[in-house]
Amino acid sequence: NDMATAFLSYREGVISAFLEIRSDSFADRFSHQTLLFFTILFMVLMVLSYGTAVPSGLFMPLILVGASGGLLCGLSLMTLLEHFNIDTSSMSPGLYGLVGAASMLGGTFRSSISLVVILLEGTGAVQFLLPILLTVTIAKWVGDCFNHSLYDVDLDLRHVPFLHHEPSHAMSSMRARDLCP
Repeated sequence: NDMATAFLSYREGVISAFLEIRSDSFADRFSHQTLLFFTILFMVLMVLSYGTAVPSGLFMPLILVGASGGLLCGLSLMTLLEHFNIDTSSMSPGLYGLVGAASMLGGTFRSSISLVVILLEGTGAVQFLLPILLTVTIAKWVGDCFNHSLYDVDLDLRHVPFLHHEPSHAMSSMRARDLCP
Protein backbone atom coordinates (compact mmCIF):
# COMPACT_ATOMS: atom_id res chain seq x y z
CA ASN A 1 0.00 0.00 0.00
CA ASP A 2 1.63 3.23 -1.11
CA MET A 3 -0.32 5.38 1.38
CA ALA A 4 0.94 3.28 4.29
CA THR A 5 4.48 3.40 2.91
CA ALA A 6 4.40 7.19 2.66
CA PHE A 7 2.90 7.82 6.09
CA LEU A 8 4.20 4.99 8.26
CA SER A 9 7.76 4.42 7.06
CA TYR A 10 10.66 6.18 8.66
CA ARG A 11 11.19 9.67 7.22
CA GLU A 12 14.63 9.03 5.69
CA GLY A 13 13.27 6.06 3.75
CA VAL A 14 10.33 8.07 2.42
CA ILE A 15 12.62 10.92 1.38
CA SER A 16 14.99 8.55 -0.42
CA ALA A 17 12.00 6.94 -2.18
CA PHE A 18 10.71 10.36 -3.27
CA LEU A 19 14.13 11.45 -4.50
CA GLU A 20 15.06 8.25 -6.33
CA ILE A 21 16.61 9.40 -9.60
CA ARG A 22 16.33 6.12 -11.53
CA SER A 23 13.10 5.87 -13.49
CA ASP A 24 12.63 2.09 -13.80
CA SER A 25 9.06 1.18 -12.68
CA PHE A 26 8.89 4.34 -10.62
CA ALA A 27 5.36 5.31 -11.64
CA ASP A 28 3.96 2.21 -9.92
CA ARG A 29 5.41 3.07 -6.51
CA PHE A 30 3.23 6.07 -5.47
CA SER A 31 -0.13 7.07 -6.89
CA HIS A 32 -1.10 10.64 -7.73
CA GLN A 33 -3.79 10.60 -5.04
CA THR A 34 -1.34 9.47 -2.37
CA LEU A 35 1.18 12.15 -3.28
CA LEU A 36 -1.48 14.88 -3.38
CA PHE A 37 -2.93 13.84 -0.02
CA PHE A 38 0.54 13.46 1.50
CA THR A 39 1.67 16.90 0.28
CA ILE A 40 -1.41 18.72 1.53
CA LEU A 41 -1.57 16.93 4.88
CA PHE A 42 2.13 17.32 5.63
CA MET A 43 1.98 21.02 4.71
CA VAL A 44 -0.92 21.58 7.11
CA LEU A 45 0.75 19.55 9.87
CA MET A 46 4.04 21.38 9.36
CA VAL A 47 2.37 24.78 9.66
CA LEU A 48 0.44 23.72 12.76
CA SER A 49 3.46 22.19 14.48
CA TYR A 50 5.65 25.22 13.77
CA GLY A 51 3.08 27.47 15.45
CA THR A 52 3.13 25.44 18.64
CA ALA A 53 5.91 25.22 21.18
CA VAL A 54 6.74 21.65 20.13
CA PRO A 55 10.35 21.14 18.99
CA SER A 56 9.63 19.45 15.67
CA GLY A 57 12.06 21.11 13.27
CA LEU A 58 11.41 22.31 9.75
CA PHE A 59 14.20 20.92 7.60
CA MET A 60 12.94 17.35 7.17
CA PRO A 61 9.24 18.30 6.82
CA LEU A 62 10.14 20.88 4.15
CA ILE A 63 12.12 18.26 2.25
CA LEU A 64 9.17 15.84 2.50
CA VAL A 65 6.59 18.39 1.32
CA GLY A 66 8.79 19.69 -1.49
CA ALA A 67 9.83 16.23 -2.64
CA SER A 68 6.28 14.88 -2.65
CA GLY A 69 4.99 17.95 -4.50
CA GLY A 70 7.81 17.77 -7.04
CA LEU A 71 7.32 14.04 -7.49
CA LEU A 72 3.60 14.65 -8.04
CA CYS A 73 4.44 17.21 -10.75
CA GLY A 74 6.92 14.80 -12.37
CA LEU A 75 4.49 11.88 -12.39
CA SER A 76 1.68 14.10 -13.69
CA LEU A 77 3.90 15.32 -16.51
CA MET A 78 4.84 11.72 -17.35
CA THR A 79 1.17 10.75 -17.45
CA LEU A 80 0.34 13.71 -19.67
CA LEU A 81 3.18 12.96 -22.08
CA GLU A 82 2.25 9.27 -22.23
CA HIS A 83 -1.30 10.31 -23.07
CA PHE A 84 0.08 12.00 -26.20
CA ASN A 85 2.27 8.93 -27.00
CA ILE A 86 5.54 10.69 -26.18
CA ASP A 87 8.36 8.48 -24.93
CA THR A 88 9.02 9.05 -21.21
CA SER A 89 11.58 6.29 -20.65
CA SER A 90 14.40 8.76 -20.08
CA MET A 91 12.34 10.94 -17.73
CA SER A 92 13.08 10.81 -14.02
CA PRO A 93 10.26 11.82 -11.63
CA GLY A 94 12.71 11.69 -8.72
CA LEU A 95 14.57 14.63 -10.23
CA TYR A 96 11.34 16.62 -10.00
CA GLY A 97 11.17 15.59 -6.35
CA LEU A 98 14.72 16.82 -5.79
CA VAL A 99 13.96 20.14 -7.47
CA GLY A 100 10.73 20.44 -5.44
CA ALA A 101 12.60 19.87 -2.18
CA ALA A 102 15.23 22.43 -3.20
CA SER A 103 12.56 25.00 -4.01
CA MET A 104 10.76 24.53 -0.69
CA LEU A 105 13.98 24.86 1.27
CA GLY A 106 15.27 27.78 -0.80
CA GLY A 107 12.02 29.70 -0.59
CA THR A 108 11.66 29.18 3.15
CA PHE A 109 15.20 29.51 4.48
CA ARG A 110 16.70 31.77 1.76
CA SER A 111 20.17 30.31 2.12
CA SER A 112 21.41 29.69 -1.40
CA ILE A 113 24.91 28.24 -1.59
CA SER A 114 24.86 26.28 1.66
CA LEU A 115 21.54 24.72 0.72
CA VAL A 116 22.84 23.63 -2.68
CA VAL A 117 25.88 22.05 -1.05
CA ILE A 118 23.73 20.21 1.50
CA LEU A 119 21.43 18.84 -1.20
CA LEU A 120 24.28 17.77 -3.46
CA GLU A 121 26.16 16.10 -0.62
CA GLY A 122 23.02 14.40 0.67
CA THR A 123 21.88 13.00 -2.66
CA GLY A 124 25.20 12.56 -4.44
CA ALA A 125 23.57 13.90 -7.60
CA VAL A 126 26.35 16.27 -8.64
CA GLN A 127 25.24 16.04 -12.27
CA PHE A 128 22.11 18.02 -11.30
CA LEU A 129 24.03 20.99 -9.92
CA LEU A 130 22.62 23.47 -12.45
CA PRO A 131 18.89 22.65 -11.96
CA ILE A 132 19.26 22.70 -8.18
CA LEU A 133 21.22 25.97 -8.24
CA LEU A 134 18.68 27.62 -10.54
CA THR A 135 15.76 26.37 -8.47
CA VAL A 136 17.16 27.58 -5.17
CA THR A 137 18.09 30.97 -6.64
CA ILE A 138 14.68 31.51 -8.25
CA ALA A 139 12.89 30.35 -5.08
CA LYS A 140 14.94 32.84 -3.04
CA TRP A 141 14.16 35.70 -5.45
CA VAL A 142 10.45 34.92 -5.52
CA GLY A 143 10.35 34.61 -1.74
CA ASP A 144 12.17 37.92 -1.32
CA CYS A 145 9.54 39.61 -3.50
CA PHE A 146 6.75 38.58 -1.12
CA ASN A 147 8.14 38.54 2.43
CA HIS A 148 11.19 38.05 4.64
CA SER A 149 12.70 34.66 5.39
CA LEU A 150 11.10 32.46 8.02
CA TYR A 151 13.93 33.12 10.46
CA ASP A 152 13.61 36.91 10.11
CA VAL A 153 9.87 36.74 10.69
CA ASP A 154 10.39 34.50 13.73
CA LEU A 155 12.93 36.93 15.20
CA ASP A 156 10.51 39.84 14.68
CA LEU A 157 7.64 37.94 16.32
CA ARG A 158 9.79 37.15 19.35
CA HIS A 159 11.06 40.77 19.52
CA VAL A 160 14.69 39.66 19.34
CA PRO A 161 16.96 42.53 18.31
CA PHE A 162 18.76 41.76 15.09
CA LEU A 163 21.08 43.96 13.09
CA HIS A 164 20.43 43.51 9.36
CA HIS A 165 23.04 43.73 6.61
CA GLU A 166 21.70 47.03 5.30
CA PRO A 167 20.40 49.94 7.39
CA SER A 168 16.72 50.74 7.09
CA HIS A 169 15.61 53.47 4.70
CA ALA A 170 14.79 55.82 7.61
CA MET A 171 18.31 55.51 9.00
CA SER A 172 20.05 56.29 5.72
CA SER A 173 19.27 60.01 6.05
CA MET A 174 20.00 60.27 9.82
CA ARG A 175 23.14 61.72 11.32
CA ALA A 176 24.74 61.04 14.70
CA ARG A 177 23.43 64.33 16.13
CA ASP A 178 19.87 63.20 15.31
CA LEU A 179 20.28 60.23 17.64
CA CYS A 180 21.73 62.12 20.60
CA PRO A 181 19.41 64.54 22.44
